[in-house]
Amino acid sequence: MIGVFTFTNMDEEYVELLIQFNNPGDAELIIAFFGEAGYIGFEERGNKELLAFIHSKDFDESFLNEISGKINFQYAKSIIPETNWNKDWESNFQPVLVDDYCGIRADFHEPLINVKHEIIITPKMSFGTGHHATTYMMVQCLQDLNVKYKKVFDFGTGTGVLAILAEKEGASEVLAIDHDEWSALNAAENIFRNNAKRITVVQSDNPDYHQNFDIILANINKHIIIESLPALTKQLNPSGFIICSGFMKQDMDDINTTAAKCNLISKQKRVRENWVCVILQLS
Repeated sequence: MIGVFTFTNMDEEYVELLIQFNNPGDAELIIAFFGEAGYIGFEERGNKELLAFIHSKDFDESFLNEISGKINFQYAKSIIPETNWNKDWESNFQPVLVDDYCGIRADFHEPLINVKHEIIITPKMSFGTGHHATTYMMVQCLQDLNVKYKKVFDFGTGTGVLAILAEKEGASEVLAIDHDEWSALNAAENIFRNNAKRITVVQSDNPDYHQNFDIILANINKHIIIESLPALTKQLNPSGFIICSGFMKQDMDDINTTAAKCNLISKQKRVRENWVCVILQLS
């Protein structure tokens, strides 16, 4: 989301949309709808504004009119001329440090020092670089749990950062899935780059794998979490935890209602930039 995209064709024009909306929670929906329509990158600018990018040849104004009937937003369109996108992206992408616990960087950065874990990624179009508040808090929550010898399910893995971190923390086995083909491939690439050996990547949006897990990670969005929480809870070991994020403070009532129906209670809650991350456990 924040700067997590790569333009692969440097000799093509792009359309940039500046999208403004009143409900901060609509950002996730806009990104989901636009991603399915071929938009190749997004950059959040506060809680009520984001940039979206698409190849000029793929731009379709009728799609915007259709989506505006489902989500209330306004947009301004501009054309971005040919440039070296990868060079520009690299110059703006900075390493992320989560205290002295975890550092996340790209391969063109210098090695990070004085951190327990260093993760090297190529973000491309996937979500989960650590820049976004939700990923940052998910990393913090993993630090607070005993992951050693645990079986982990990363539902919506994005770049694979959380799956990689779980293995570095000693997880015995990690299943990492993502509905997006590009994200699944990117996660597999990052897993290989970090020499991870106990992670299985699957392209899927099915939350029910008929397995039991000690820790379930779900950094997605409010709507998918509410829809998937019953299936995820069924697979949670009695002493296990679900760490979820991707929703905002104003969404907590809906999350709590769904959690209660699943006999889940909150063990811990973190808030960063109005985004929320919670650790849930069976009551």
